[in-house]
Amino acid sequence: RSFLHAKVLSLVFAFMSGDQIALIATFAVYGIMLVLLVPPKGASDNVIEITDETFKQTIKEAYDPEMSHIVFFANPFNAENHYFESTFAALSTKYVHTKLQYSTVDLTKYVELAKEHDIDPKQKKDTPCVILFFRGKEVSRLSRKEKDGKEDVLSEEAVVKKFE
Repeated sequence: RSFLHAKVLSLVFAFMSGDQIALIATFAVYGIMLVLLVPPKGASDNVIEITDETFKQTIKEAYDPEMSHIVFFANPFNAENHYFESTFAALSTKYVHTKLQYSTVDLTKYVELAKEHDIDPKQKKDTPCVILFFRGKEVSRLSRKEKDGKEDVLSEEAVVKKFE
């Protein structure tokens, strides 16, 4: 909705002034809107980034058989992933447990890991995706769109409800 306001504002500038001023004003407005609309990256000390090798070591061949893992499979080129990243970081600080580990996987770097878990980073419905693992096996999954076709909003409440 804010981008619509920016477009209208740029059209107003175009009619009120010369083309060069309108172009500069348009870029300035779009730049400001991008800065204001993109939430800060949700880094957290409780979330670890894992690779295909560390995934195998910590989740598949679990060193602690009682440890559960919530893994956020993210495509950094998908805007929805950026918004969910801060939610995931907040979850990791709010729902802390000694037998629960929060992790992220960059799907652009670890394509084989994505394929192994039936996630296509190019499909908007597949990412972001959060999977709960216990004893190396997938227990539950929450993605932007469930397999039955119903939209599923990735919010803190949706994740808590799905994995409680």
